[in-house]
Amino acid sequence: MIKKNDPRLIIFMSAAFILIVGGIILGVATSSKGENDNSSGVAKLSVDSTYYDFGDVSMAKGLVNHTFKITNEGEGELKISNISTSCMCTTAVLDVAGEKSPSFGMPGHGGANPTFWSATIKPNQTADLIVTFDPNAHGPQATGPITRVITIYSNDNSQSNVRRNFTFAANVVK
Repeated sequence: MIKKNDPRLIIFMSAAFILIVGGIILGVATSSKGENDNSSGVAKLSVDSTYYDFGDVSMAKGLVNHTFKITNEGEGELKISNISTSCMCTTAVLDVAGEKSPSFGMPGHGGANPTFWSATIKPNQTADLIVTFDPNAHGPQATGPITRVITIYSNDNSQSNVRRNFTFAANVVK
């Protein structure tokens, strides 16, 4: 039989008290987070287009750009976790409400892509994926038709690392 001053009773009561108070604090913290957190819904990535044709691109005139529009039509936050390109002649930058990402390129070529980067597109918000193509990147003999791909990775539809490809074409002329 356990007596009033038994150390086991004191330890048991102290542990029970800590568990109850800890549970209350955790419950309050979790419920208040849900009130202000838009990430509880499902993000839905939508784009205006995934293809663009530059037509003839003059090597003499240099860099050309195109902007793809990305909209979050979901109720949760859309997180873009990475961007890559299929060639070192192409770079991409994501602009979300005036906040521009670092420049991304082809992994393993021309330097490393930024790590530990991400951007958040809020529900009903639109971001710009700005793609830059350098027609001189392959030297003076690299003329003719090209096709390049830009890939973004997101949490579209509440899944992780969902890939969405954007493609552009051009005919490089001297």
